[in-house]
Amino acid sequence: MARKIIKWLIALLGGVIGYGLVLLVTSLVKFDFSKLGYEIATYVAAVLLFFIIFYLSSEFFIDRVRKLIDKLDSDIKKLSVLDVILGTVGFLIGLGLSYIAVKIISGIKIPIVVDILSVIIYITVIMVSMAIAVRRKDDLEAYIRRYKSAGTDATKKFLDTSVIIDGRILDALRTGFIDGDLIVPSFVLEELQFIADSSDSMRREKGRRGLDILNQMTHEFKDQVRVVDFEKDKKTTVDLALLELTKKEGGVVMTNDYNLNKVAGVKSIRVLNINDLSSALMPVVLPGERFELQIVRQGKEPGQGVGFLNDGTMVVVEDGSNLVDSTQHVEVTSVLQTSAGRMVFVKIV
Repeated sequence: MARKIIKWLIALLGGVIGYGLVLLVTSLVKFDFSKLGYEIATYVAAVLLFFIIFYLSSEFFIDRVRKLIDKLDSDIKKLSVLDVILGTVGFLIGLGLSYIAVKIISGIKIPIVVDILSVIIYITVIMVSMAIAVRRKDDLEAYIRRYKSAGTDATKKFLDTSVIIDGRILDALRTGFIDGDLIVPSFVLEELQFIADSSDSMRREKGRRGLDILNQMTHEFKDQVRVVDFEKDKKTTVDLALLELTKKEGGVVMTNDYNLNKVAGVKSIRVLNINDLSSALMPVVLPGERFELQIVRQGKEPGQGVGFLNDGTMVVVEDGSNLVDSTQHVEVTSVLQTSAGRMVFVKIV
C-alpha cells in the first residue's frame, strides 16, 4: 500500500515538473501560447506527459532511493562521534568561506551566471572543507592520545585470548596490583567460544578454561572487568583487530602472546605482558650458581635433559638425557630471558 502511494506521489511530482517546465520555457523565449489558443492544451499535455513518465519510472526511482538509503544508513553506522564532529566543523567552515566567495562575485552583472557560480561554489567549498576536516581525524586522535598519555594511557587495558586462557591475570587481579578498566572486546569472547567448541580436545579444554576464568573475573571484579561490543571486519584477524582497537582507544594490550607482543611493538602500541611480569618476580638465577635439580625428561636436542625450578622455570641440563628421574647437583651456565618466558641452562657438577 505504501509503495503504491509513493508511486502516485512521484507521478504527481512529475506533473508539477511538467507544468514548471512550460512556465520556464515561456518565460525564457517570451512566447505567449494564448495567441495560438493552445495555452491550456500545452499545460495539460506537459503535465500528463511527465505524470506518465514519472509513474512508469517510479519503480526504478523507488529501488534506487531505497538502495541509497540503505547505503547511507550503513555508512552512518560506521561513523564515529569524532567523524560527525569534524564533518560538522568542516561544513560550517565551508559555509562561511562560500558566503565570502559569493559576496565577492556578486558584482558580476549577469544574474544567471552569479546564481550558477554561487551554487557551484557552495557545493564545492563545503564538500572540500568537510573532506579535509574528516581526513585530519588521525592527527587529532594522535594528539588526544598524546594528551591522555600524561597519566591515563594505561587505564584501559584490552585483553587478548591468550592472557585469559593463561589464567594468571586473575591471580594478579586478586593481589590488587592491576588497576584501571580491563576490557574484553566481543570478538575476543567469540574466539574463546570458537576454541571451546573445537573438535581438538586440547584446544577445547583451553577454550573452556578461558571462559571459566573470564566468568570468574567478571563476577569477582564486575566494576573493573567487562565485555564490550566492538565490530570487527571479517577479513581482519582477532589480533590485528585488537591492536587497531587499542590504538584507536588509546589504551594498552594485555597478553602473553610472543608474536602479538612483537607486532604491537612495531605499531608503537604499549603492551603489558604477563610473562614479563612473571619473569620479573622470579627468583634470580645467576651463572655459576649451584643447586639440586631433579631431571624429569629428555630434552629436544640430543643429550639434553630437562628439569624445572619451583616457580616452573624450565632448566635444560647438558648431558642429562641418561639421568632422567634422578636428582643431580648442577651449575648454571647461562640464562635466556624472552617475552615467551625464561630458560636456564646448566651442567652437571
